[in-house]
This record gives sequence, structure tokens and C-alpha cells, in this order.
Amino acid sequence: MSTIRIELDQMMYPAAPRDAVWPALERFHVDMDRDVSSFFHLPEKSTWAQEIAAIQPQLAERIPQIDTFLHLGIGGSGLGAETIVRALGAANAPTFHFLDNIDPDYLWHVLEQVSQEKTLLYVVTKSGTTMETLAQFAFLHQWLEKKLGPEEAKKRLVFCTDPQKGALRQLAGQW
Repeated sequence: MSTIRIELDQMMYPAAPRDAVWPALERFHVDMDRDVSSFFHLPEKSTWAQEIAAIQPQLAERIPQIDTFLHLGIGGSGLGAETIVRALGAANAPTFHFLDNIDPDYLWHVLEQVSQEKTLLYVVTKSGTTMETLAQFAFLHQWLEKKLGPEEAKKRLVFCTDPQKGALRQLAGQW
């Protein structure tokens, strides 16, 4: 593991006394050593490359048909993705809509701009039980099914959720 060095002397704001900070830093190091959160060891322990490679063939079939992504997720399930897309998205990239609340007026405004045939729903809820996200998903899934039928609607869904539990994980397992 690489060394983390924390300089308290060169801070712009007066630092807390070392005695106040040190116990928290020691707990942090213990948590890192125990691998409490895999976040501490990114990217060297990441399995993202293998996970993306596993789903890439399925996505490759869908992507040419898609020109709009509807990202369903609130708080941390939406903000990071929205920030990255807004900061790094190319001008010729598909259109992204980030649906981070259940405002029906905004939802209808977005739906008036897109077609079911060319839309992918990306549903993000870590727990798989976030009610606002699941409510949006239930509505939008019906919106897709009504136009495309059940099998074609399923082809326009991507879930990002807990790998083991939650309502969304159960649904993904059934499909």
C-alpha cells in the first residue's frame, strides 16, 4: 500500500491541534488496513474492467439504436454521473436527461422530447429500494412497454444496484 502523508502545517486555515486529529487518522488507517471500504483501494482492486467487459456485448447491441439516456437516480446516485457527463460529454454524444426528482411536470417535459424506440433507461439506486427512483422507473417502464411491448422495453433497461439484495436486484434477476 502506498503512503498517505497529511501536512497540517501548510494549511490556509489554522489546523486543529494534532491531538484532536490524530485519533481520527489512526481509525482511518485501521479501516484501510481492514479493507472496510473498497473505495480506499481504487483503482488497484477494481473489478470494473471485467464487469464492463462482461456486459459490453449486450450494450453494443443496444447502443447503435439509442440516442437518449434517461438516468434515474437521486442524490449520490445521480450527481456524480451528471457532473461527469456535463464536464466531459462530447458535442456529438447522445442526449442525457438526469431525472433526480419525481416532479411530474419536468418528467413530462423530458418525455415530450424523446422517443421510446431510441431511449435507454439507466436506473441507479444502490440499495435497490429508493422509492423516488423506483416510482420513476415504474412509470417509465410502463411508458416503454405501452409503445414497444414487454420484450423490447426490457432491452432498453440498465440497472445499477446492490449486487445481492433489494427490489431492483430481484427484478433484474427475474428478467
